[in-house]
Amino acid sequence: MTMAQETPTQTLEVMKEKPMTLHQRGCKITLGAYAQSKMPTWRQARILVLAKRASSRIMTDPAAVQIQAAWRAHVIAKEEHAELREVTRKAAHVIQTASRVHLAKVRRVREELTASVHLQAAARRLLARRQRRHLMFDIVLAIQMRARCWLARSRLREARAAACAIQACWRMVRSQVLGSRLANAARRLRAGSILSKYRAGGRIHERHERRVWVTEDLQRLCWSPVSSKPADEPKSISMSTVTAVTVGAKTTLMKKMERRADGKGLKFAVERVMWRALPLNDACAFSVIGTDRVLDFVAADTASAKQWLRDLRTTLLYSHHLDHEAAVSALEAGARRGSLTESAAAAA
Repeated sequence: MTMAQETPTQTLEVMKEKPMTLHQRGCKITLGAYAQSKMPTWRQARILVLAKRASSRIMTDPAAVQIQAAWRAHVIAKEEHAELREVTRKAAHVIQTASRVHLAKVRRVREELTASVHLQAAARRLLARRQRRHLMFDIVLAIQMRARCWLARSRLREARAAACAIQACWRMVRSQVLGSRLANAARRLRAGSILSKYRAGGRIHERHERRVWVTEDLQRLCWSPVSSKPADEPKSISMSTVTAVTVGAKTTLMKKMERRADGKGLKFAVERVMWRALPLNDACAFSVIGTDRVLDFVAADTASAKQWLRDLRTTLLYSHHLDHEAAVSALEAGARRGSLTESAAAAA
């Protein structure tokens, strides 16, 4: 087996063997030396050879020892280098494994961080979208509320304006109609007419014709005989004392005269014959009831009685609430212009 074919283990065992001292004959140094003699070192052998005190053959063993020591150092260094390389390789493997694990962890952390960032961004977008939706919903609700309020206020203003216009038109028309009615009633009452009046005193109490009218200021109701002279003072009552105007036979005197005219009962039959009681039409009779006295009248026909009742009631109701002189002057001015002729005729 050659040196090249020897295994590293066999070479290491050979190198571990101690070099044997070679004793050469004729060598002054080794001649007569014992086996236990110490072999010179390479430096000592070289000095002796250079000093020509020994043969160059003494350098063989120190050289072999030196070579063996170098080889052993080389093998040891190689083995240490191999071990170091193995350790380095293992360390590199461990480092690479740790690096890959670290990179995997870093990649996972980055992915988790990226995922969390994406989730946070999505959550913020969703929250912003919801807030925007809620904000838009609130804005829409506010706009709708304001629109409904504005529409309701507009309708209320329109309704109020329409109501005010209707009320104004109604008041205007009512005042015009009332003024026309009051003016016509005052005109007819001032003109007066012939009515039959029952006497309050005496035994007969039969009615007799009287001229009845109202003064110019509409404050007194006057009556006088038909054949009386203008110089005679007429009888009258104040319109302010009149409390009611009734139609038909409602007073005690009217009812008595109605029974007398009908002749029901022996007493009223005798009075009818004795005093020639006049027939009484209930539709033509009306009474003016005051705090001082009661006036019982009978008109010529039903239309006249209704006209007297309407005029008296209109005067009693509205003469104290309206400025009569201003109303009459306005109506007279309208009549002169011709704008109230038709309304006055309709009211009449």
